[in-house]
Amino acid sequence: MFTQSLFERFHRDRGGNVLTTFALSLLPIMVAAGAAVDYTESYRLHARAADATDAALLAASAAVLGGEQEERSPEEVLADLRLHFLPFFQANMPDSGRYAFKSYDLQYNPDSLQVTASVAYDYNTTMLGIVGRDTVEINITSQTSFEESVNGAMSMFLVLDRSGSMGWNNRMNALKQAVNQLALQFNTTDPSNNFIRLGAVAYNSYTWGHQGLVWGADAANQYTQNMWPGGGTNSSGAVWRAWRELRHQNELDAHQERNGQVPRKVMVFMTDGKNNYSWANTQTINNCNSAKNEGIEIYTVAFQAPWQGRQLLQNCATDSEHYFNANNAQQLIDAFQQIGSATAENLVLSR
Repeated sequence: MFTQSLFERFHRDRGGNVLTTFALSLLPIMVAAGAAVDYTESYRLHARAADATDAALLAASAAVLGGEQEERSPEEVLADLRLHFLPFFQANMPDSGRYAFKSYDLQYNPDSLQVTASVAYDYNTTMLGIVGRDTVEINITSQTSFEESVNGAMSMFLVLDRSGSMGWNNRMNALKQAVNQLALQFNTTDPSNNFIRLGAVAYNSYTWGHQGLVWGADAANQYTQNMWPGGGTNSSGAVWRAWRELRHQNELDAHQERNGQVPRKVMVFMTDGKNNYSWANTQTINNCNSAKNEGIEIYTVAFQAPWQGRQLLQNCATDSEHYFNANNAQQLIDAFQQIGSATAENLVLSR
């Protein structure tokens, strides 16, 4: 009797059902949260791959279709475009553990000189694998046409923080990577160095010399790679230097002589901190306003900066779309790449 009674009570007991139900209800919650993470990351990858596709398409088209053209069949031109496109693209988008290059295709219309690039990527998911979705395919299409007239030329000056706090959390190395990627982007967009002039100036408590505006991106990139962190923060003199260099008549003359255009003038101003003096904030903003009043675009990038630094950069930026807030190294690199894509979008699209 005792054995039967114990068995019957066990059979009727439903106390564990709550725990089982709760455990089962967690699964769709976890899948939904994981899906949000995976789709957010895949969206970020899509944006980055789109920028790389645009840059590679411009560079390949400039290399193959720019300048004097010899007699070639459309098939020969297309083969040459493909030969140039892939190295440019892979330089901007190397494979990683989270995503892998899948395929690409180029199409060329000899009548309109239109080139179309299609790229496919596989993004390896994290949580969606629970429901059997191990990968998400990402597809990008970019298109450009070479026109009979030249479109686009630019002078850009980088204003870079090298204060002591840039030595924290590997920030200086992240900045060097970001500028190096920007230089690669410009060099692939303008391989002949006929449209882009780049300069740079670093600052801590004082302005740290500068690299004047020259054709191509290599000199400004080398200047940045030689920077080291130290000292306080005073951005006023560096912003003044960038403004003065960009507004100089020499810039108009240089472009007029080489490409016959009036250049787009751009300043990129970044900091990871705040100025040590209130007057430095006032002077920096005054210099930014003077530059903007003369038609100079100002992009600003806050890199793990306190609110005072972010506020300064928001006031200096041309508008909200010209302001970036980077919380880690990858976001800093992405910000510089987005600036590169936005400023070079009309460059070297000519025949």
